[in-house]
Amino acid sequence: MKGRNIPKIGEIYRHFKNNLYQIVAVAEHSETGEGLVIYQALYDDFKTYARPLPMFLDEVDHDKYPMVTQKYRFELVKRKDDGSLDMVKERKPQVSALFPQNPKERYENKEKEKLDVSRIVTEVAMLHQQQENQALKEERLWEDRENAAKITEDVPKKDNAMTTSQEGEINPFLLEFLDTDTFSEKLQVLVSLRSRLDDRLIDDMATAIDVTVDKGPLPERYEGLKTCLETLMKFEVERLR
Repeated sequence: MKGRNIPKIGEIYRHFKNNLYQIVAVAEHSETGEGLVIYQALYDDFKTYARPLPMFLDEVDHDKYPMVTQKYRFELVKRKDDGSLDMVKERKPQVSALFPQNPKERYENKEKEKLDVSRIVTEVAMLHQQQENQALKEERLWEDRENAAKITEDVPKKDNAMTTSQEGEINPFLLEFLDTDTFSEKLQVLVSLRSRLDDRLIDDMATAIDVTVDKGPLPERYEGLKTCLETLMKFEVERLR
């Protein structure tokens, strides 16, 4: 990144995989102040992307891509004296899509680009907020697990019949587990109910998340269900990234 110029609106860059992109804007993240490069593909569906400025200007990882001769991830495509693009190896941009002759079409395209940039910046901000919320949930989860570890593993007999009431209603503890939206929240409910669990409640919770917990001592079944939830939670977090 050192010594490289900041991209300018309208400039065309070539990715090291030979695709061409045009700079739409260089934006600033409203929450973190991070620089973002907004750029549009010049092929297929002309999709618009956002990438952190340092990453956009960074060099190619030649350990990962040893056959790539291009030094930087994105390199500026210069124009020759006749106006044609230099350094083009494979795909060429559709000039008519970049520079429409119709003034009305040019205006509509500019307005669409503004909307696309606004949408991308909003989505990036939402992603950062989701990551912060997830971090807070993880912190509360560890606190709950530490508190639960102090609770005795002996289950009171009066709680052993809590899965259904005498009227056949669903156990309120099971309803609390079912009402959660994420595996992280379900794990928090499980930990908070550790001293109130019985075999029936563990079976119902396992069925709700489509897993099976082997029969055995109650503390071992609790740990088995907890491990299943922690595994599902890990994949859930990876999907959000």
